[in-house]
Amino acid sequence: MSFAKVSSAILLILAVVSLVNAQTTTGSIFGDVTDASGAVLGGVAVRVASPSTGTSYEGQTDKLGSYQFAGLPPADYVVTVEYPGFRTMMRSGVALPIQGRIKLDFRMEVGGLSESITVNEGAPLVQTSEAVLQTVIGNRLVRDLPLKTRDFMDLSLLAPGVVLDQSSVRTGATDSISFFGMEEAYKTIWLEGVDFNDEATTGGTNISPATRTRLGLEAIQEFQVMTTGYSAEFGRSGSGAVNVILKSGGNDVHGNAFYFLRDDSFDKPVFQITDGVATPASNVPPFRRQQYGGTWGGPLVRDKAFYF
Repeated sequence: MSFAKVSSAILLILAVVSLVNAQTTTGSIFGDVTDASGAVLGGVAVRVASPSTGTSYEGQTDKLGSYQFAGLPPADYVVTVEYPGFRTMMRSGVALPIQGRIKLDFRMEVGGLSESITVNEGAPLVQTSEAVLQTVIGNRLVRDLPLKTRDFMDLSLLAPGVVLDQSSVRTGATDSISFFGMEEAYKTIWLEGVDFNDEATTGGTNISPATRTRLGLEAIQEFQVMTTGYSAEFGRSGSGAVNVILKSGGNDVHGNAFYFLRDDSFDKPVFQITDGVATPASNVPPFRRQQYGGTWGGPLVRDKAFYF
């Protein structure tokens, strides 16, 4: 096979993988732009920018005053609209979650372009553009909530309808989860748009986890727990789906270090009763677990390439 054919095949595979990733992890920001009277404004310049990476997307409203930016990676965005004869409007802190769809409408006021109005938006409390029943576990919850096993799948239990599958809970781990009482093998897990299930054990068993590789908490940016109403791209799941994205670098250098210690010296004493007398138990096995590590991320080329 010639080098040209091999190169073409590799490029095709990479393109397909990128397309799948875009479909399962990215979101969109859309809306309508009107004047103070409610009349639609076509040709308004709209810019969506991510301060953390310096990435920006530009477009215009159509003749109906509508705009849409699809395929956006989960991040915090600033959305700006400009039109001659009207004040520039800006909404900052627009938090786009994994597979999120955020509708932002603008009502522009008469004034000069040098005059601007800034609104700190924040994340919408309710997704009104789709019917999927989902819970997004953001980075703050992943970072701050205490987890005995330090397994991010434990946090799936925060979603309505998700419980432990008592038929196959493994000692020391709890990613044997069930959606609405269905067998755990019917769930599916996705990582950055790629199927992440262990094909040998499907949803997890009493001897093996549900995923191919155990992920550290510090690597998780956020994940989405979908129970019903999700789209066909997650169609191999018979009950629910967990969609995970990892952290990435940005224009600012950032990192962390961690050390977690569990030791039986912190536990209360265990006693045994012998002839009515309580004495310290002698058959308790020692327990000591240490977990430590760190992360580091930043720019390789500012606004273009990053590492984590």
